[in-house]
Amino acid sequence: MASQKTINLPKQVHTPGKNFGFSFDIDGVIHRSNELCPGAQEAMQYLRTNNIPFIFLTNGGGDPEDVRAKEMAEMLGIPVHQDQFIQAHTPFKQYLPELADKVVLVLGGVGNKCREVAEFYGYKNAITSADMIEGYPDLYPFKEAHGDYFRKTARRLPTTKNGDGSEELLPVSAIFLYSSPRDWGLDLQIILDLLLSEQGKFGTRSLLNNNHNLPNMGYLQDGQPKIYYANPDKVFATKWAHPRICQGSFKVALESTFSELTGGAKLTSGEHYIQVGKPTQLQYEYGERALRETSGQDLTQVYMVGDGPSSDIAGANNYRSPHGSTWNSILVQTGIHQAGTTPAYKPTQEVETVLDAVRWALQREGIEM
Repeated sequence: MASQKTINLPKQVHTPGKNFGFSFDIDGVIHRSNELCPGAQEAMQYLRTNNIPFIFLTNGGGDPEDVRAKEMAEMLGIPVHQDQFIQAHTPFKQYLPELADKVVLVLGGVGNKCREVAEFYGYKNAITSADMIEGYPDLYPFKEAHGDYFRKTARRLPTTKNGDGSEELLPVSAIFLYSSPRDWGLDLQIILDLLLSEQGKFGTRSLLNNNHNLPNMGYLQDGQPKIYYANPDKVFATKWAHPRICQGSFKVALESTFSELTGGAKLTSGEHYIQVGKPTQLQYEYGERALRETSGQDLTQVYMVGDGPSSDIAGANNYRSPHGSTWNSILVQTGIHQAGTTPAYKPTQEVETVLDAVRWALQREGIEM
């Protein structure tokens, strides 16, 4: 893995007396397909210049936080510290105590980036679909379009020797989706094989499958790996005129396929998979912790600025702060949400751009921008 260096940018210093802060989504709020949204640079430079604390709380991912922070700093022309950057997969760090030394399957993203993020977090035996397809060339028949794409990043799978001298892959203990899969067919196949396996041993089938005397018809009752999803969003904003599908839609496809192939078995939240990312309580707790550390003091009001009614707005509206802060949701019209339509979740305020959002919040706090 390429070495990752911490970007030693100065942290934001909060001015005493300002007991509020901001949390910003990125895609459709700060930029779309790496092009800045209207007013984004002016808004962020104002907050930085006036020592008003903010974080980025995004369902995106695929790079270490220090890399994303450096890119954002260059785009906005202000210092951004990695601790201000909470990605969808940032909470995966909390599962290190039980999984750091185990074999974990890391899916999504471009090339080897997501594996490198997992290793950056401390996972020592992260494998990818590239490793799997190179180690087991016959596992997926529809690979004619891959060329040498997987060979460029594939590594030898971690194996153990049997008594007869043969080798077999060590059991996979967890499946992490860090970002949207690029080859849905291949990744669906690998996940399904593991969900039907005996104790996460790839290439096996559990003898408990289809046993109607057991819960869930015997499926997922034999030590199969749990799935950890980073991003529940089904669509996101790009340069295209209409939203594009992403990781949340992949989850829908997996659940539907698994149910069809098993005659109705279910993947149950908490038992068979864990969902992080907005709008979950866990993700907002991570965000608030980062914002409090950035500000250096307790905050009574937080303004969540986003373009996604089902993620940004729903998450802020439903969040229950363990620190007693009030989260206000501001919906912008530069991303998924379109002006003139009724959002699925009503925001505290709807505005056109992120600059309008900042101006509205500041006025609410008695500050003229």
